[in-house]
Amino acid sequence: MDGGVIWFFLIAGWIIWTVIKNVSNESEAKQHLENFVSENKFKSKSTFKNGKLTVKYKGFPNAKGSIAHYITLTDENDFPVQTFIPDLTNGENSAFQLIVTHPTPLESDTYWPDWVTALPEFELNEKTIRCPRQGINKIKVTVMITRSDDFKIFASDSQFIRYDQKDRGLLDKVEDAPKIRKQIICFAMAMSFSDKEAHKNEAKVIQNWAKTKVEFETDPVKKKELKQTLNKEMETAYKLGKESKLEIGILIKNFNKIADIGDKWELMELLTDVMAADGEADNDELKLLRDLQIQLGINPDEFNDMMNNAMKKIKTVGTSATSSEDKKLSIENLLGIDPEWSIEQKKAHLAKQNNMFNNLANVADNDEERENANKMLNNIADYRKNFLS
Repeated sequence: MDGGVIWFFLIAGWIIWTVIKNVSNESEAKQHLENFVSENKFKSKSTFKNGKLTVKYKGFPNAKGSIAHYITLTDENDFPVQTFIPDLTNGENSAFQLIVTHPTPLESDTYWPDWVTALPEFELNEKTIRCPRQGINKIKVTVMITRSDDFKIFASDSQFIRYDQKDRGLLDKVEDAPKIRKQIICFAMAMSFSDKEAHKNEAKVIQNWAKTKVEFETDPVKKKELKQTLNKEMETAYKLGKESKLEIGILIKNFNKIADIGDKWELMELLTDVMAADGEADNDELKLLRDLQIQLGINPDEFNDMMNNAMKKIKTVGTSATSSEDKKLSIENLLGIDPEWSIEQKKAHLAKQNNMFNNLANVADNDEERENANKMLNNIADYRKNFLS
């Protein structure tokens, strides 16, 4: 055999053997990497103890470059958990999502052999989150390793915790909205009939409130249905109010079960508007408002501020009172005086109110505000003269 041919076969054989060896090495390397990734699979650990959530992760993220860890909270059906902390949302909605950029870019072979704390002891309570449903919620805590710019997901893992939601959740609120609207209408009609007769101006206030609910609905079909529903509910409440069949105690009990603080303030503001519609704050109306403030858990100082603003629309107070005691109660309810207070407590509260309305009278921007402040000063003087003993 010619020597050149022999060298050709030797070289060709060496090349083939090298290629086979390299392919084998690459295959082994690939298999080794797959085994490594499998053995060090990205995983998370979420613990909820003593009201605090801790989230950790470790393993191989299969990522390279600038990354972020991205944490979301949802229920088991992937409905978002809300948060009241702006830094934990994307600014467009209230869904919980914590995004923290990793301090340094990753190499392709980076992995975390030990647990990395992504969320250290975050308090879960009614001030920080709201689950979709009241009661025990199964919360899915998802940890993702993403690209820091477009949030492409490289690795993800989810774990579950249980959380007891005390207040009504978002889905509960959606379902409860018709009940809440109906009860607010009943409260307003009860206020309107507290003096045994509903004035046209009071009914107009309730109708305008209902109108805003209809205008808020964008779907034409739903808007029409809502208008019909609210008109029917106002007619029914009017009839019940006229027949003195709107039991305030029952309304309060049912409202407290499903209403949150926002619903309660909406109710109180509507009721003060109903009270002010005829220009008179009578004894029964003031007593109803003060009782609701207590039984609905409304902050008394904020309630007093609301009442002070309502006085801008009121000309007289307690003229329907038939006795000295009724007049006293009317002014106490107006000024936020607890009948059980000592004389010294009442004097201190009156002094505070007097200073506030004196200041308001002095800096009033218009005659209406000045007149309102002077009316309140007259009520304070009346109480000091006739009932502070």
